[in-house]
Amino acid sequence: MARDALNMRQEVVSLCAQVERYGNRSSDGTEQITFGELFKINELISSRFACILESSRKYRLMDFPGTSLCKDKDENVIISLSRKNREIQEYFRHTKNLLPNYPEGNLWIDIDCDAKAHYDWVTHVRETSPSKNEYYN
Repeated sequence: MARDALNMRQEVVSLCAQVERYGNRSSDGTEQITFGELFKINELISSRFACILESSRKYRLMDFPGTSLCKDKDENVIISLSRKNREIQEYFRHTKNLLPNYPEGNLWIDIDCDAKAHYDWVTHVRETSPSKNEYYN
């Protein structure tokens, strides 16, 4: 069971990386891709793709309009990353968890150092520059 959860988190992180790699950036810097493009990349795992996409949305790492997307009907729907892929990847590499992304107010902790670190008790991390992360919970 724990192994399945880790595998799902890995697949969510991989899907986020695909958005950055194969998609483009909007005028405000948001990494995005159309559903049709992302589906085509994941055709071989199409049975799991919908579940991975829903998990990405559940954890507020991806956003798209509507409740679910269908292959032929929603080809041009834009899927956007809610956070920078670099932040998502780095947090997962350090903690093996998905980057928390809570919309409520939070307590901020600013750290200015060369060595980046992520802690499980931190519920939100944002990279503000190459050498500075902001943490809050």
